[in-house]
Amino acid sequence: MKKIIILVASVLLIVFQACVPTKQFKDLEKSCQDERTELRNQLKNAEEANREYASDIFSLNKRINILTQDSIDLAEDLQKRIFELDKLSRQYDALQRENEYLSSGMNNSSKKLLQDFQDLQNQLLERENMLNERENQLLKSQKEIDERNAKIEELNNILAQQSRELKNLKNEVINALKSYDGQGIDIIEKDGKIYVSMDESLLFMSGSYNVAPEGKKAIQKLGDVLAQNPNINVLIEGHTDNVPYNGSGQLKDNWDLSVMRATSVVKILLENKNISPKRLTATGHGEYLPITNNSTSESRAKNRRTEIVLEPNLQKLFELLEKY
Repeated sequence: MKKIIILVASVLLIVFQACVPTKQFKDLEKSCQDERTELRNQLKNAEEANREYASDIFSLNKRINILTQDSIDLAEDLQKRIFELDKLSRQYDALQRENEYLSSGMNNSSKKLLQDFQDLQNQLLERENMLNERENQLLKSQKEIDERNAKIEELNNILAQQSRELKNLKNEVINALKSYDGQGIDIIEKDGKIYVSMDESLLFMSGSYNVAPEGKKAIQKLGDVLAQNPNINVLIEGHTDNVPYNGSGQLKDNWDLSVMRATSVVKILLENKNISPKRLTATGHGEYLPITNNSTSESRAKNRRTEIVLEPNLQKLFELLEKY
């Protein structure tokens, strides 16, 4: 009996020494939350930028319409001036012919007519320059609109592609885990991500962070899907109910338990050599993000879960935003 006790104590000591300190996991948790917040902010900024571009396009189209109308008005005015010029030219020719028979006293009138004619020519030249300037402004505005449209189209193509990839990924996950229907697995798509929620009853014994054999098989099947989709980042979140965890040793409370459970899932996923550790993040939320109240044993069971969040890599989207 004494040998057995010594053996158990040795095993527990090795397990506890292998655990990562709580502070490191808390630091990791904060880093993950900050990164997720930053990604959400960047995506929000991208969506706001799209709305601003749409507003800019509307304003530019309105401006083009105004400039177009101005151009039409100027063209009509120019036509009238040309008509007036032609009329004056004919009058001038007639006066020139009559000037041969008129006395020198008519010279002043002829000079005034010539001055009026010169003034009219100057006015027409100014109008023509103004029309050319407006035309250049229209061309510049159209170029800006074309560039913005191209950017918006590229953004929309990236978002559409990610939406298709996310839909395909969800179908792959559902097919991989269909044998576990009714065993505590829920798969939903929300906010551009896929949430795979696994109940405690499938993965862990009460108060334990060692994954049960059947739960390990489910995680491994999910890992096979993730290995085939290298552009998907994975966040593993541990959750508990609000019943205090009266543990001993390294685990002190529900925070520790939720973190250790998330880490256990990460280690199983990393058994698949085709999954890069850089894609995985483990975090624990303890009892503080319940999906229902903890007033009954059934609701507490729902809160004791592990959520595996699958999110597309947004690097292409960020690179496009930085490009412009």
